[in-house]
Amino acid sequence: SIESGAFTHMSNDAEITIKMTAMVPGLWKPENNYSYGVVTFEYTDQSNLITADNWKAVILSDGDTPTCELIEYTGSADEIEIPAFLTADDKTFTVVSLAYGLFQEKPSITKISFAEGTAVTAIPHCFISIDSASYSQLSSVVLPSSIKTIGTSAFAAYSNSLETFQIGEDSSCVDLTGLTEIDSLGLANLRTSKISGMDLKVSDELKSIGLNAFRNGTFNKMILTKGDYQNIAVADGAFTLFKLTNGLEMENGVENADAIIDGLLAIKMVTTFTQLYENGGKVIYTVDYTANTVNIEVDGVDEFESPEKWHGLPVTQTNITIEKTPWTITATTSANGENTCTITGYSPEKGASTEVKIPKEIDGYTVKAIGENVFKDNSTITKITFAKDSACESIGAYAFAVDSTTSSDNLTSITLPSSLKIIGDYA
Repeated sequence: SIESGAFTHMSNDAEITIKMTAMVPGLWKPENNYSYGVVTFEYTDQSNLITADNWKAVILSDGDTPTCELIEYTGSADEIEIPAFLTADDKTFTVVSLAYGLFQEKPSITKISFAEGTAVTAIPHCFISIDSASYSQLSSVVLPSSIKTIGTSAFAAYSNSLETFQIGEDSSCVDLTGLTEIDSLGLANLRTSKISGMDLKVSDELKSIGLNAFRNGTFNKMILTKGDYQNIAVADGAFTLFKLTNGLEMENGVENADAIIDGLLAIKMVTTFTQLYENGGKVIYTVDYTANTVNIEVDGVDEFESPEKWHGLPVTQTNITIEKTPWTITATTSANGENTCTITGYSPEKGASTEVKIPKEIDGYTVKAIGENVFKDNSTITKITFAKDSACESIGAYAFAVDSTTSSDNLTSITLPSSLKIIGDYA
């Protein structure tokens, strides 16, 4: 046997030839030998080679259910469909695997897809990788839902033309929910304008993310679907140079996603982490990498307890959206324990007084500001006052404004507090 790494650190001028009696899947390259660096494998028997429809393959089994591994594409087409079966010598072989580097250094290929009924479950190492000095013309990759693993540098190709990268039937996102393993650089360089606007969806089926797995990739956001991520192994540097415009989103029911969160925090490029809850509730963690702190915003989640630290980062403040009829507020608890709020909505019950008094506190939070548009175009209010000991310091833009073309302005009196410091535009 030849163990992994057996020829590592060989001198560039060394010449090693290994003769084998038959072709071995994974070692095959065009013609009758395989050369990798200074090592050459020569085959004296090619009886387990079949050729059909511009493909060469190695027979894996020749019994009742014949199978083979594709080792070379001999055609010249730029749009390639990988067959599910090959027929040779009146026998049909099921294609179950693909050889290392099947389309390596072939920049003219524009489209890759798989025929219906494919049994392939793994994309091999260097599947369609291109040297960093070259650019691929690849515009579309559609993989079957049967794919479970992505090999090292499988798609490490630089293509400015890539518009489609799809696994399975869902074309609205890059759906990785069926994958169990992504090797180093497996999905590197997916960063065109079309791809960067798509979401990346992952499930707890994924058990391993290798070094630089998404290097130079850009997506809208990464979505973790419901499940337990406790058993996932995330390599140091798994997310190096990986951009998520709208951060990480965890569906309701996601548990133990610490390894993924910590991996993203380590690169200091993802600032927003959102945990979704049932009934539309959510908690958003926003990271300030300059200050090494995190702010928390809570919306629609009852009994949320703000931690002092989140993944080792001090929590500077927690903002919670609270509805306390007739008010909607964004309540803030700062690191020093101060509880303040901004009024963001006003929805009185039917028949409520037309005279509104803005309280000093709402649900235990001191009112510090009236947000933008809170009373905008309200035609029923006639008078507004503030509590005598009000601490309100700011009134947002258009807070009390009325568009005379669509609403009646019946507000005749407003008394502002002495604490007021800021009045927004057209308030």
